Amino acid sequence: MFGAFNPNDPQLAQFEQQADELKDALRKNPCFSRLSQTLQKAVLKTERPSILTQDEIMQRIGRFDPRTREYYRFLSSHAHSFPLAYYRMGEHAGGRGVENEGEKGYIGCTLEFCADLLTKRTEAFQKSFSDIVSFVPAKSFNWDVLTGPHEKDRFTL
Repeated sequence: MFGAFNPNDPQLAQFEQQADELKDALRKNPCFSRLSQTLQKAVLKTERPSILTQDEIMQRIGRFDPRTREYYRFLSSHAHSFPLAYYRMGEHAGGRGVENEGEKGYIGCTLEFCADLLTKRTEAFQKSFSDIVSFVPAKSFNWDVLTGPHEKDRFTL
């Protein structure tokens, strides 16, 4: 992946070495060795980004249902610039960078969807590791870090 950005990057050798080390550590992991040979091969070849599929992950967090799957496909179609992202754009004044009700609705729904998933995953993560670590409630996010003296160096949304 990194080679596609700059095939002459001097860091590539380090990335490849680290990838080999991580793959070796995975092969030695008892949980990984219990996976099917097919799945192990796919993960080690980086053909899969994770051991579980998206559907399996959603099933485990109690969010797998046809509506959630379809909503995820809807969001994905927009995020990846598939034809659906352009469907009825002109009718709804979309894609021009001008505020409109349709896009504000998409933003709101997406934020609610993501917040719910993050909340459930955080709770499940804390429950999974509660026997080895205690979790201190996070302080609220300081939005001021996004502005300030170096604002000219930051990207804008």
